[in-house]
Amino acid sequence: MKQLIVPLFFFSAFNSKAQDTIFEWGEGLTFYKGKLTASTYTLAEIQAIHDYLVITPSEIYTVGNVWKIEQMDTVTTKAIDDYSAFVSGELNKLKIPDTPFWNEVVSSRKRELKEVTEANRMFILALKDPSVLYSYSGDHCQEDVKALNGTNEDLLTAWARLKEQQKAANGFPESFEQRYQEKLASRDKLKHARLEVMLYAWHNCNNQYVFHYENYKIQEAFEQLFAEVETIEYED
Repeated sequence: MKQLIVPLFFFSAFNSKAQDTIFEWGEGLTFYKGKLTASTYTLAEIQAIHDYLVITPSEIYTVGNVWKIEQMDTVTTKAIDDYSAFVSGELNKLKIPDTPFWNEVVSSRKRELKEVTEANRMFILALKDPSVLYSYSGDHCQEDVKALNGTNEDLLTAWARLKEQQKAANGFPESFEQRYQEKLASRDKLKHARLEVMLYAWHNCNNQYVFHYENYKIQEAFEQLFAEVETIEYED
């Protein structure tokens, strides 16, 4: 693997190199090293800006997830609620430039947190009482909502329809069909049906109506918080 060092880009002057603090970030084949000075941000402050504004914390999507029917009877929204409250507190105490751009970023991240949290809460609640989806989903994803609230036959029909869609996109359709048939033959087939229709039908449908924040200008604005930034690009 080759490493290419891109020339340094200077955004402001800095005084003492002895006071410089280095913050590194990046993903894929591109990484960055930014120099902070004592007069700008502490390492903890810049870390928080990166973790809660520059990127969406991955935990927002994974906390409280349910993937197995064994979890369905005992799962609660506590983990989701606790995590949401924690991130909300972190967003409220961030040190950021007082500019329209950064204020809009914070506002958008808060909206994203609120909507993703509510969607995740509804998922958990609907595993036990799918009727909650009527008031939450509105006109969205009604085919899935009706199946989840219908008869056992309605639910099983929706699951079979979902299975056919998934199998058509699966690289090993025979194995996929076998796993489905095994679940269908089990005494917990209705639980399997509810979980999979919730996960792969309703959740995927609902996700397109949930606010997800993306702003290509954040990276550039983040770099401007440093005295100096070095870009390192790797090539195979």
